[in-house]
Amino acid sequence: MKNFNKIVIFILLTSQIYYAQGFAVEKNFTVNDGLSQNFIFSIIQDRKGYLWIGTQDGLNRFDGFEFTVYKNDPRNKYSLTGNFVKSLLEDDEDNLWIGTGNGLSKLDLKTGQFTQPYFPKQLIDTLNNQHVTSLLFDNEKRLWIGTRNGLLLFDPGKNLLINLAKYSNLIELADKYIFTIFQDRDFNIWIGTYGDGLFRFDLKEKKLQKVMIPKINVTAVFSIAQISASELLFGTYEIGLIRYNLKSNSFEWLDPQKYNCSVF
Repeated sequence: MKNFNKIVIFILLTSQIYYAQGFAVEKNFTVNDGLSQNFIFSIIQDRKGYLWIGTQDGLNRFDGFEFTVYKNDPRNKYSLTGNFVKSLLEDDEDNLWIGTGNGLSKLDLKTGQFTQPYFPKQLIDTLNNQHVTSLLFDNEKRLWIGTRNGLLLFDPGKNLLINLAKYSNLIELADKYIFTIFQDRDFNIWIGTYGDGLFRFDLKEKKLQKVMIPKINVTAVFSIAQISASELLFGTYEIGLIRYNLKSNSFEWLDPQKYNCSVF
């Protein structure tokens, strides 16, 4: 597999948190190099080392030298469901899950074939014309699907769409604009929304809780990351980056100038 060690790529992502300090960009990749579109929404590296890049006009695979582009073909139900690629996720069975502006796609990385036509009809119908903004596999291998119009739970093993009503007040998120979904090391699910702030779902107790951040009304949480066993980072619209201590239940705003870092 091609070596990416000497290639440093900085892409501004609304769904991820990055610290950039003292790095130099060695090459800038654009449509002139084969990238399908310059507006990047998501990027991951798979187990074989390939970079997968979601743009506003197509999915790209980069091997270190050239791009392979995947786009929707209206005549082919086995093609990408939509060209606006918002979210990407690799599972443990060599599949790439792709959230688009027109539902969900699944790419078998072994065969190179899209297999979403085999999804249950209820899932296909629910996600038709929906922007899939975030994806997460939890520790029980359920797929959490965030959209502009709410949250869905899908069991790929049973090929079954799960009724949110099974999980107490999780149904409250059924019509929220879900922007990001994250599972911490204690298996809690954190959901960042656009317009309704931050939520935490306790998988053991099966209870949803609205997380209130003191002194400020945070309505939009775009990104979540865990930096230690007891600390999370939240990327917000109102105040930027916030550090949360799980043990003390305390919040701290991270001033980029104080910490000598750039936050994207």
